[in-house]
Amino acid sequence: MSTYQTTVSQWLESFIVGLNVCPFAKRPLAQKLVRIKVLESTVETELTQALLAELAALVDTPRDQLETTLLVHPNLLLDFDDFWAYLEWVTEILEENDIAELIQVVGFHPDYYFDDAGPADLANYTNRSPYPLLHLLRQESVTEAVVQHPDIADIPTRNMALLRTMNKEALELLRTGHP
Repeated sequence: MSTYQTTVSQWLESFIVGLNVCPFAKRPLAQKLVRIKVLESTVETELTQALLAELAALVDTPRDQLETTLLVHPNLLLDFDDFWAYLEWVTEILEENDIAELIQVVGFHPDYYFDDAGPADLANYTNRSPYPLLHLLRQESVTEAVVQHPDIADIPTRNMALLRTMNKEALELLRTGHP
């Protein structure tokens, strides 16, 4: 396992599952159904090629063997605005090619911030990761989660409230493994 994979895995365990930021992450992580794919390239077209390969792998692999993929790209799209533009482009491509019915892509970034929150708001840590990454989710899994969870709309509200009670140093430690 690479250093990048180890760091992302620790972030998943300590932050995403540990703080229950995503109540749906624990099961696939425990069952080893999460692939953490790292692309160390600095070439954006190689990221797109890797993304297409991971989308195909997720669609072609049975769910009981692979539930979700995190495509980590630590050397690309380091600027959040560039990352966001790329994520919007990916979303458009998925929708235009009817792949959005099968796969949803969610972005995580070290500098992630919500438009209505501002960069300094600790609530942004819900989508802050150790490195830029694209989370590929099966739409079927998302739909099941929405149906099964008693109050899906409460998750972001709960997360924002929780994170705003924590200090930045603790959140950085959970995100990166060091303050």
